[in-house]
Amino acid sequence: ILVNNAGGGVIKPFLEQTPETLRITLDRNLWTTLWCTRAAIPEMQKRKYG
Repeated sequence: ILVNNAGGGVIKPFLEQTPETLRITLDRNLWTTLWCTRAAIPEMQKRKYG
C-alpha cells in the first residue's frame, strides 16, 4: 500500500508567491506524489493489491 503524504511549501499569501515559490510547492506536493505512484503501480498491478 502506498501512502502519498507530502506537504509544505513557501507559506505566504498567494499574490506574494513568485513562479519559483509556486514551482517549489508544486514539486513537493504534486510531482513527488505522481512519481511515487508511478513507481509503485507496477508492483501493485502484479499483486493486484495496493
